[in-house]
Amino acid sequence: MSKKIKVDQSNTEYEGYFAGPEMGSESGVVVVQEIYGVNKEVRRVTDYFASSGYASLAPDLMWRSKPWLDFAYEDRDGARNVILSLDYAALVNDIVAAIECIRGKLVGSKRVAVVGLGWGGKPAIEAATRSQADASISFYPGTIDVKSLDIVNAFKGPLQFHFASKDDRTPFAFRTALRSALADRDNSEIYVYEGAEHGFANRDRGEYGKAYASIADQRQDEFLKRCISTMDGK
Repeated sequence: MSKKIKVDQSNTEYEGYFAGPEMGSESGVVVVQEIYGVNKEVRRVTDYFASSGYASLAPDLMWRSKPWLDFAYEDRDGARNVILSLDYAALVNDIVAAIECIRGKLVGSKRVAVVGLGWGGKPAIEAATRSQADASISFYPGTIDVKSLDIVNAFKGPLQFHFASKDDRTPFAFRTALRSALADRDNSEIYVYEGAEHGFANRDRGEYGKAYASIADQRQDEFLKRCISTMDGK
């Protein structure tokens, strides 16, 4: 089952793309988009989690500019201009609202993980901290850097990161600093895919690497199973 749904946000509401089992699930995943919008790939990822038994929601974070914007990957500047024009704190609030939607009115999921794709990595972790989500996964989060490692440290739940070795948006120095920052935590995982490029897990990007994405999917699935799956297998 997949559909657009309303997400309550303070005194207003916005929409998100929801996918999940017909009977709901006690475990949920919030998918935080790249800068390009809730496009086909983001919906595919959301559907993928639903096929694994999770109630899954991808909030439309660009709604304050225009609902359901969908930029081509070639128009990175256009997408960035929209994202940067929006209030960052409001974007984090929207993600928190999506987490609460999964927990509450929608399906009442008891455990929720937040998955950030690209740009979405940083606000996903911030929202996970504020809402006390049960786990956070980030794929090549270019918006986190050495100066903002405190954002990562603030989240005390399980963390998993997937990086491409050939990615100037997540440089070696940052990955080294991240490993150092998380060295004393036994609930964090950092993977670097040698030879992969930024966006390697995105089926619609030119950088897509099937072999890398397959390994990342397996690691992600095992992580979610450990962190948020319940006794009934959902």
